[in-house]
Amino acid sequence: MRQGIREPDCHIIGVDNSPAMIERCKQVIAEDDAQTGAGTAVQLKLADIRNEPISNASMVVLNYTLQFLPLADRADLMQHIFDGMNPGGLLLLSEKVVDEDPHMEELLIDLYHEHKRRNDYSAMEIARKRAALENVLVPETVTAHRERLSKAGFRHSAVWLRYFNFVSIMAIR
Repeated sequence: MRQGIREPDCHIIGVDNSPAMIERCKQVIAEDDAQTGAGTAVQLKLADIRNEPISNASMVVLNYTLQFLPLADRADLMQHIFDGMNPGGLLLLSEKVVDEDPHMEELLIDLYHEHKRRNDYSAMEIARKRAALENVLVPETVTAHRERLSKAGFRHSAVWLRYFNFVSIMAIR
């Protein structure tokens, strides 16, 4: 995203509650700057997005965040983001989802695990990751996400990318 920005006065604020993720992002930015020269300014914050002020935002990207929040906190966060965005602003929301059809959900999970196996993940690694995320990562349906966006005030939303049980939804304020 940073490399595609053409507006001269744009800046990025990255928020994560994981010190390891902040450090990795700093490395990626430094590598990018070394290869292409300094790009759009990035400010990184080690914080909980639920407590961070959002204002004058033309675009907000929320990557795989809601699924780790309690269900009760998700609507409030969407409202908080909506309230901090400029009219016409764009939200990009990426999340793991569950399919509304249990048969299709099972098929999608099987296909995803097969994809992992073909990319050299062992059965043990797949099982460990699934167990580690049990009751920590709580996915919802695309419909639930779109309804939450609508209730927060987003005028339009659509899935623009899907890969197995992972989707990216764009919404316009």
